[in-house]
Amino acid sequence: VNKLVTERLANLEGVSLGFMAVESLKAHLQLFSPTELAILMCGGHIHICLSSLIPHLKFMYFPQTSKTPENIIKVLEILTPDQLRRFLRYVTGMVTLPASGVLDRKISIHCQPKSEAIPTAHTCNYQLDFPDYGDFSLTKQKILMMLEWLDSGFAFV
Repeated sequence: VNKLVTERLANLEGVSLGFMAVESLKAHLQLFSPTELAILMCGGHIHICLSSLIPHLKFMYFPQTSKTPENIIKVLEILTPDQLRRFLRYVTGMVTLPASGVLDRKISIHCQPKSEAIPTAHTCNYQLDFPDYGDFSLTKQKILMMLEWLDSGFAFV
C-alpha cells in the first residue's frame, strides 16, 4: 500500500490542491466524512446487499459451541445498506465490492477471547478480530459502535 501511495503522491497532491484551490468547494468538502467522500469518489449508487457479502466471510478459531458467528450474521442481516457499506470499509478499507462482485480474498473473522473491546480490523489482510461475546445484544451493540466510530479516526491506528 505504501508503494501505491508513494508512486502516486505527486498526482494525489495535485488533485488535492486543485480541489482546495476553489474556496467555495473547500468549505463544502469539509462537510463530508471520509466514508462519504469515498462513496462520492467511488460511486455511491452501488448497492451492497448481504447476499453478496456473506460468501466472503470466513469465521476462524471460534469454538464449535460459540454463538458469535451466528450472531454476527444476524446483526449483518438487520443493517441498512449504508451500514453494510461501513462494515465493508471498516474491515477492508473499501466502500464497495469490486465490479465483479468478488473480493480477491475472504474476510476472515478471527475469534478473540471474550472482552468488552470492540472488534479490531486489519484492512490490509481483510481481517476482523472479534471478541467471542456470545450474546446477541452485545454483539449488535459492539458492531454498531465500531460503525459509528469509523470516521472518528478511531478505526485507523
